[in-house]
Amino acid sequence: MLIIPFVYFHVTIQSMLIHRYKVLTIGGSLLWTEMDHLDLQKDILEPNGIVLKSDPFVIENKIVLCEVDTEKTDMNDFYLWDEIGVTNTDTFCWRNLYTIGTQENEQDWLSIPCIEHIGPYSCKEICSMILEHQSHLNDKNV
Repeated sequence: MLIIPFVYFHVTIQSMLIHRYKVLTIGGSLLWTEMDHLDLQKDILEPNGIVLKSDPFVIENKIVLCEVDTEKTDMNDFYLWDEIGVTNTDTFCWRNLYTIGTQENEQDWLSIPCIEHIGPYSCKEICSMILEHQSHLNDKNV
């Protein structure tokens, strides 16, 4: 399974919606992969000091989106992407991604170039998965 721990923020500045996605990657270019039989909480996240803010969101039985609780997880236990060397491909690090506007309004949507990838997925696809998760959470809370 592919595990995508993330933190999502959004803010509106001068009527412009700005999204910030922090995605925990390996070396900034790979996604976290674990064997399917492992327990997500007990075997994977807890030993790594990661506490979730909401229930994991599973996509196609192979991708697990994990919204990280930044108050209960020590974010300083992990590097930022710009703190590791370019050739480092095995260190966990947070990679920041940004989009501006809404996907529904193509006129004000500034997305990530399709050529940017983390593992087998484009950064744009990962951001879309996170937005879908946020939409799912919002629907549950209404």
